[in-house]
Amino acid sequence: MSAVDVWLVDLAVSADQLDLCAQVLDRSERERGNRFLRLEDRARFVASHAALRLILAEARACSPSEIRLTANAAGKPNLAAPAGSAQAFNLSHSGTRALIGLGDSADIGVDIELIRPIPDAVRIARTHFAPDEAASLAKLPPMLSSRPSSACGPGRRRL
Repeated sequence: MSAVDVWLVDLAVSADQLDLCAQVLDRSERERGNRFLRLEDRARFVASHAALRLILAEARACSPSEIRLTANAAGKPNLAAPAGSAQAFNLSHSGTRALIGLGDSADIGVDIELIRPIPDAVRIARTHFAPDEAASLAKLPPMLSSRPSSACGPGRRRL
């Protein structure tokens, strides 16, 4: 079994911290970050990708500038350099938080989702969930029924 380490990253950074984060990125990442229209989306991208580079660099005992990333056919990034043993990683971000997973060799996936209220959750559930799941959701207090992913458990989080 491979070991997996996970980091929870706060993406709410100051302007000075964001400037430092941007210096860690390579040119293509900075260009990609600059394509975001909303400033908060740009800042979250820069901060999360800088954190990923710093974590990978520490794990590989190298400088963040030595980290080279490529993408597979599905677009998932892979570590291309520095050479050495395989290093699996994954990055997910939502709101002001990111989750970074780093493993020895096997492909890994991490996911983080900001929980947002869904006012018409019961109506949506009646259309997309099994009848017993929709009925269970409808019985919950309004505060919980407006958050179906947390009320229905992890099996329904990837709808």
